[in-house]
Amino acid sequence: MTYNITSIEDIKHIQEAILNNEEISIGEITPIHFKLKLDGGRFQDYNPRFIDKFVAKVILSQQNNYEKFLKEVEKQYNVKISPEAKLLKFELEKGSLELLTDMLGLMEVFKNMESIHQLYAVLGIAGGWFTHLGFSNYMHTQQKELELKSEEKLKELSIDEQAAYIETINKTVQALKEVALNPTLQKAINQPKQELSSMLQDNETLVINDNTSHKITNDSVSNFDYTPPQVPDIEEELEDIYTVSNYFFTSQEKYFKLDGISKNANSLSMPVAKRIELLSKAEKQEPVKLKLKIIRDGISTKIKQVFILDYIR
Repeated sequence: MTYNITSIEDIKHIQEAILNNEEISIGEITPIHFKLKLDGGRFQDYNPRFIDKFVAKVILSQQNNYEKFLKEVEKQYNVKISPEAKLLKFELEKGSLELLTDMLGLMEVFKNMESIHQLYAVLGIAGGWFTHLGFSNYMHTQQKELELKSEEKLKELSIDEQAAYIETINKTVQALKEVALNPTLQKAINQPKQELSSMLQDNETLVINDNTSHKITNDSVSNFDYTPPQVPDIEEELEDIYTVSNYFFTSQEKYFKLDGISKNANSLSMPVAKRIELLSKAEKQEPVKLKLKIIRDGISTKIKQVFILDYIR
């Protein structure tokens, strides 16, 4: 089935089609409209002929963060977006203050997605820009929805169909996780909402794309705070040949410095006799075979701790 992308609703329809294991193709893609509606207080009966510093700040915040958002998408998915498509052009409506613009950059991104799981992730990112939720909360909701609906769909498929579907869903889950862990995307999507929320007065509200059931107020500021990703450390065990360049005699952890390893290696779990043998080898600068446990940061994958589990003679 061919799906067009002409509105935010179309984004959701395509995501559902992917979860339903449909064979899909993308047809017409047109600019998606984005509307910020400010009401109450200063924005009641607003006259768009006059632009004050509040409106200027809102527009600049949206523009600056939209560029950061698209730049990170370009980097993440190896796509190129034209400078013209990155430019937001706001139209002010009278009455309550309504700022209208077209998201041209997103249109170019959708056209360049080559795989289903990447398309799902990019659709999810786009939805994050349009939602009233903070980015972390929104992405968590996306992942839970994907996992729940895929489990339901799996029950409907034959054994032959299940393997291909599971592979697609696993790739999609991983793509969403990578997006959710991206601090640049989170900040670019959260910041304009947070800044706008912080500028509202007590009797003023913000509605995004006519979603009147979720109004943003000045009490919503904390909803868009940066949330550091909660990712468990990565543990791995390996055996390899190393050269010991140093030993720290005064350290309680009995640290060895191994060439090629950025962190000192804790040798407390190794028998004393083997540690003495290792010292002898280190003094002669002889290569040794060691079994190590390396603990890496779950996000950056940088080494946090190293443990020598065994010296293999």
